[in-house]
Amino acid sequence: LIPMSNGIDVFGLAMSRSLGDHDGAAYGLIAEPTTDVFDLKTFDAKNREYMVVAVTDGLVDHGRLSPNDVAQSMAKAFMASATQPAMGAQTNLRRPPLPIEAAEQLILKASQLWSADPMLFGYRDDISIAVQKLNL
Repeated sequence: LIPMSNGIDVFGLAMSRSLGDHDGAAYGLIAEPTTDVFDLKTFDAKNREYMVVAVTDGLVDHGRLSPNDVAQSMAKAFMASATQPAMGAQTNLRRPPLPIEAAEQLILKASQLWSADPMLFGYRDDISIAVQKLNL
């Protein structure tokens, strides 16, 4: 929590510093991130590919994008990147987005959805995505 500099006796919320900020619990802050733990040994690594996707709430909260939409978009990009021709290969076909391009598209779409909401008066939450393909 940081004091606002406008002289009003209120506090602003600095989300980039909220993880581990247990003192902020009195103001409604959740200092522990929501996580899921999976035992990767239980997955069928021979017939499937896996990825980890971590996003900030600005991408998926308040109906911006669904976690399923994000996962599907990134999975399609990873699948397509594995089958795309090598760099420099000539092709007239429109290729699917690479994973970095798919992430950029998701961020832009969420940003546009924030901007289109008239109730937010120009406010936009932070929007981040990190994706890693797992080699099991």
